[in-house]
Amino acid sequence: MRRYFKLNRWRVLLLAVFVLAACETTPAQPTATPTRTLSGPTLAPSPTVLPFPPTEIPLEDTFDGLSDPTAAALPRDSSLPPLAVGIEESGAQMVQLALEAGVLLTGDLYQQGTERLPGVLIIGRDRLAWGSFPAQLQQFGFTVFVIELRDPTNVNDFRVMIDGLNTGLADPNHLAVIGAGVGADLALRGCAVDARCDALVLLSPTDIEALPDLMPQYSPRPIFISASSEDTTSYELAQLLDTAASGEKFFQPLDGAGSGEQMLQNRPDLAGLIASWLTRQLGI
Repeated sequence: MRRYFKLNRWRVLLLAVFVLAACETTPAQPTATPTRTLSGPTLAPSPTVLPFPPTEIPLEDTFDGLSDPTAAALPRDSSLPPLAVGIEESGAQMVQLALEAGVLLTGDLYQQGTERLPGVLIIGRDRLAWGSFPAQLQQFGFTVFVIELRDPTNVNDFRVMIDGLNTGLADPNHLAVIGAGVGADLALRGCAVDARCDALVLLSPTDIEALPDLMPQYSPRPIFISASSEDTTSYELAQLLDTAASGEKFFQPLDGAGSGEQMLQNRPDLAGLIASWLTRQLGI
């Protein structure tokens, strides 16, 4: 019996030792995971939000692009037709013509209903400087497109202009071009390389260095030239072009009539003369 109690006492002591050892043992700490830090200074967040309103007024006008069925149906390298942007007044509809890189030119369209009549493209610095002349041509039975140019040497602009007249507005087989001043320079440059020009009217052309060399490319198509004697450069150039023309030609010299579009105001008979000449050339 004594031996039994002695063994139990040793068992109790060993159990106590193990319990004390377990209480003194602390769990191992986890290894810290490296974290990324910024080596440069940081910008503190703004304490408040400043919702600045837009400073520009949004455009009211929208323009048709390639999503427009008419535009999407055009063949490659063709141009969009003129876009009406104003209310038709006195028989004229203000339009805009899209050039390369999104440049817009403003013009006036004189059209009689939807019939495709012989067309006349009129080119100048100021579309309003032509006065009643475009309306007179309309009364003679023409579809008239008056456009303001930006560069008298840019033949690509001319191509887009005549495309605008040709796209659904006028009879593509009967087209004439009228230019005044630097507009006359662009008219000859364009018609020299564009076979769609059936007749050409030049009022006070200016580029005496370049234009005479272009006449062989335009001839033998018919040409009407006019200049006033006091406008010495244009008058001399008009005579040179008349001499260089090899087809049907008409030179109308004037005195004291001014230059370019002014001649139509100072000599009202000139407008009727041009209209009658175009009527014969385009078969009206």
